[in-house]
Amino acid sequence: MSFQPPLRELRDLELRQILYFMEVVRSGNNVSEAARRLNLSQPPVTQRIQSLEKFLSTDQKDNVKLFDRSNQPMELTEAGKVFCRRNPAGVVPY
Repeated sequence: MSFQPPLRELRDLELRQILYFMEVVRSGNNVSEAARRLNLSQPPVTQRIQSLEKFLSTDQKDNVKLFDRSNQPMELTEAGKVFCRRNPAGVVPY
C-alpha cells in the first residue's frame, strides 16, 4: 500500500513545515545543515518536521514518518519520498 496524504483542511498545515522539510532534503537529509542554512537552531527544524508528520498521520495508529532516523545520515521513507515529489500544490519548488 502506498502513502496517500490525508484529504483534510490545510489550515493546520504551515508553509514553514514544508519549507523546513524541503530544506532538510536539500541538505542531504541533515537537520543540522538545514538549520544552519535557515539561520535557525536544530530544535525548531526538528519540531516542525515532527508536526508535519503528525499532520500527515491520519490517526494514532498511523504514525507517518518522513525520515528513517535509525540511520545516519537519515534517509527518506517511502512517505517522505512521496511527499517530496507531491508537496502540496507544488508550493515549494524543488
